[in-house]
Amino acid sequence: MDLKEFRVEILKTEIESISTKINHFDDLRLRTRQTCISLWIAALGVALTQNISAIYFLAVFIPIPFWIIEARYRRYQKGNSLRLGAIRNFIRDEKYNVPNEKEEATLDNYLNSNTKPIFPAFYYWGNKTIPNERFKKEIRFINNLLSRNIIIIYFTLIILALFLEIFRNSFLK
Repeated sequence: MDLKEFRVEILKTEIESISTKINHFDDLRLRTRQTCISLWIAALGVALTQNISAIYFLAVFIPIPFWIIEARYRRYQKGNSLRLGAIRNFIRDEKYNVPNEKEEATLDNYLNSNTKPIFPAFYYWGNKTIPNERFKKEIRFINNLLSRNIIIIYFTLIILALFLEIFRNSFLK
């Protein structure tokens, strides 16, 4: 195996590895949502059948830790997605502007040069291949916490639990 074939295999392996990590975080996020919704429904079921006000308030707070956990998973997933995007752009465009490098990384140089390539291989997190400002913005915890999809799920659960607590007497008549 020559250097070119070796570096192609490195890129293929990294793409497969990062894709596996992204899918893993997708699965973790799905399981987090499933667990949250299961506990939330159970709490509301007990609250409705037993008419216990404290359990309604528990149902209001159940989504909050799951919201934080999912935001953390989304942050890690986003860092890997940025790296995968950088690799795909590098292969598609055959060049890439790597931050903190004076010259542009080219696919031809990466595959054929005997020197250390400018485009870093096997660097999952992505902060060496994405401009620092963009990377920090994308993986900032608060941005992931306030992501539209995450807000829709968890905020809706909180509002529904509050709504049921406020109007529970009218439901139980």
